[in-house]
Amino acid sequence: MTESAPAERNRRDAALEALRGLASVSVLFWHNILGFFPQRSGIYPGQDLSKAFVSRFWFGLVYGTSAVAFFFVLSGFVLTRRFFLSGDVTSIQRNAIKRWPRLAMPVLVTVLASWACLRFQLYSHQPAAIITQSWWLWYFGNASNTPIVPDFLFALRLGTLLTFFHGDSLYDSSLWTMRFEFVGSFVVMGLALLVRQTPTRALKIYLIFVVMAVCHYTDPQYVAFPVGMSLAAFLPDAKRMTPRWLTAGTVVFAIYCLGYTGLAVGAFRPLAWLVPSAVPSAYVNVLGSVLLIVAAETSQSLHSWLSARWAVFLGRLSFPLYLVHVPVTCSVGSAVLIKVNPRLGAPNAELVAAAAAMVASFAIAYPLTVLNERWLVRLNKIVERVLPRGDALGSASRTASS
Repeated sequence: MTESAPAERNRRDAALEALRGLASVSVLFWHNILGFFPQRSGIYPGQDLSKAFVSRFWFGLVYGTSAVAFFFVLSGFVLTRRFFLSGDVTSIQRNAIKRWPRLAMPVLVTVLASWACLRFQLYSHQPAAIITQSWWLWYFGNASNTPIVPDFLFALRLGTLLTFFHGDSLYDSSLWTMRFEFVGSFVVMGLALLVRQTPTRALKIYLIFVVMAVCHYTDPQYVAFPVGMSLAAFLPDAKRMTPRWLTAGTVVFAIYCLGYTGLAVGAFRPLAWLVPSAVPSAYVNVLGSVLLIVAAETSQSLHSWLSARWAVFLGRLSFPLYLVHVPVTCSVGSAVLIKVNPRLGAPNAELVAAAAAMVASFAIAYPLTVLNERWLVRLNKIVERVLPRGDALGSASRTASS
């Protein structure tokens, strides 16, 4: 029997989905900082870094770049974890079949919505950028430094093909991650099949090291995927026995690592002294991501907290929220800023605009979430006909691995 969307959610690890949702909120906060409070970001030349958020210990809570690293590590983990626990090859095969249409449908809807906003001139990011002095907002979330001409056929190609195979993100700058997500997913699914069939731990580690080296010299962003897969392969099967004090310490240190940008400023000076300058700062963010996943998977109290209703709901919204928030910030948030700025002035107008952008992002993400879940039901039915669960391939794999 094909599972409904709620049934599929129940099969997922709710705590990990909640962490994905929290990471999406982190990206939402970060882009609102870049758009409405750029002077507090610390990423532009000439800013006083001692007063910027980038120097604060808690910066990892709002640093969207490290949240993306977490997305990549988590994808490597969740796409392969069930396979390593069960040995069922069909779990990898099903993920591979579904991966492109699974990502493409909500991406296409978002791109077409952005095309419509361009077509009917609903974006007001550049007038808003003049008020906030945000280069990020002026360039449409860093999507383009030239005016964007709406083209419906291009939008169709972008939402279905170009963003996954070419890395284009013209209509929504958040889509720059989709090629990494798509390619990295297939890298870890293929690597998982190899690692599972490799007889010794030493050879498994060797294979993983080689793939990580290839990823590093291709683009360091890809390294997060085999790191997540390695965690899926070697983490014990959910023995939740970590004491609370150790879990709390792990989470705090993880957030600290997620806030590292490579700059020796504020709370991150000690870490900058320890980490060689040749090491990409993304690798420290990857370490923080691994620690968060380990904490969630080995602590009963944290896992329970992250499995509460609010967390499950946030996990449902995570991908749609990530997709829609930049267009919403450049339309709703910017329009509100222009409207209220003459009366409120800075920083009150920026606070109101940021709040409006966040509320609107959640409101618009919800119907996309419902649509996405219905699409998953249909997609699962198609895949079920092509590759039923528990077929001979899966049985053969379990026999071979026993």
